[in-house]
Amino acid sequence: AVHVTISGGIAVRRPDTTPAQLLAEADAALYKAKAAGRNLLRLAA
Repeated sequence: AVHVTISGGIAVRRPDTTPAQLLAEADAALYKAKAAGRNLLRLAA
């Protein structure tokens, strides 16, 4: 058996958000998920 886990960061695009900002927010949320114990999803605030 193979055990797989996933962590993810989610960002919501606002009209004034650039693609670079959106990616940076999702990346920050991903690292928060990993720091919180992995196998989690985090939404950028």
